[in-house]
Amino acid sequence: AFYAMGDTKTPVKTAALALGVNLLLNLMLMYPLKIGGLALSTSLAASVNLTVLYIVLSKKIGDIGTRDLIRAFLKISAASLVMVSAAVILRHLWLKDGIKGLDAAIHLGAIIAVSMVVYVIAAVIFKIEGIKEIKGSILRRLGR
Repeated sequence: AFYAMGDTKTPVKTAALALGVNLLLNLMLMYPLKIGGLALSTSLAASVNLTVLYIVLSKKIGDIGTRDLIRAFLKISAASLVMVSAAVILRHLWLKDGIKGLDAAIHLGAIIAVSMVVYVIAAVIFKIEGIKEIKGSILRRLGR
């Protein structure tokens, strides 16, 4: 949207801000949380970038469907929570301590596959926009 309006500076400025936030959070979180701290700091920095760009864009052009975006975010978050719950439960049932090698890979693959199916079912239940298009695309690729 910014590039379409001829504003190339704002995204660069917010990206620089996000980079600074990421660096600061990396330094703060990498020791107590190890690799998880790096992942968390990257996610938080990206969220800062998104938030700042969203606020600036809203001020420039007015309402850009905030209510619909929040509703979609909540639905996607709920479906993701259902998927994560399924993955955690399946991990405890199928991926026991001591399982290694190919067996572990097969079990992990099964957990991922089932979790994906659970997410799609949750997305249908929560009426997440776009899920019908994804289903249609998959069915077309499968030749149905």
